Parts: sequence; structure tokens; C-alpha cells
Amino acid sequence: MADFKKLYSKSALGNYLFAQKGVKQHCITFTGTAALTNLALSDEDSGSTVFLNGTGAASTITLPAQDAGLEFDFVCTADSGHAIVIAGLFDGFVLDAGAVTDLADATESITLVASKLVIGDRFKIVSNGTKWIVSGSFLTDEAVTAQDA
Repeated sequence: MADFKKLYSKSALGNYLFAQKGVKQHCITFTGTAALTNLALSDEDSGSTVFLNGTGAASTITLPAQDAGLEFDFVCTADSGHAIVIAGLFDGFVLDAGAVTDLADATESITLVASKLVIGDRFKIVSNGTKWIVSGSFLTDEAVTAQDA
């Protein structure tokens, strides 16, 4: 892993800022196969692009503990045939087939619905320290469902 101090600088407010341009983004490929059923992300993975291309059994993605500024970008790189559940406290919205899916304040997990994820679907989550703020777009209607408290 690259030297943290070279990639980021600390602002006067104590926030970490990206210091270098032209640095290759860290990528994680999540296949969701029998060999890799679940994915646990850590705060060190923040800023990563996660490629979703699984076709196996239902999977779970575990997010790190809330901390302001953590962010992950998820991109579907193959039509998917399995459901992926992501637990956390979410807010925000996504567009699916042009309709808005609202992830209300009480959303405790989101599910990426099996067989409705297609190449190019993408969403981003950013932590504000208490919630994961979600935004994204999906080609298929109801590709994302929200489970409330």
C-alpha cells in the first residue's frame, strides 16, 4: 500500500485531503463466488472502487465503523445473478430506471437485487460520521431495495 503521508495532507480543520494527482485509484474486485462469498471493507479501503461482478450465492458487504469522510464507489462490471446485502444506517437516494428510490432516514440496510444488476450500474456511499449517504444510478427498475428499522 502506498505511503499514507504522501497521498494525503491534513487540513487546518483536521480533515485529510487528497494530495497527489494522477495516482491510480485502489480497486477491489468482488466476485461473490464460493471462494469469496462476503466482503468486509475497512477504513483503509476508503476511496476504493469496488467492482461487482458476481454470479454466485447471496453475499454480504460489511462496511467499516462510521467515520466522517469514508467513501466507497461501487460499479457493476458484469450482469449479476446474486443478491448483495449491505448493512448500515443509510440516507439519500438512487435512480433506478429513471424512478427515485428514497433511502429514508430509517434505512438500516440496502439490497442489490439478484439478476437486476447490469454492467454500468453504480453507486457511491460517503459517511458523514453518523450515516452513509448514498447516490447512484441503475438501469433496471427496483435494482435496489431498502430495509427500514
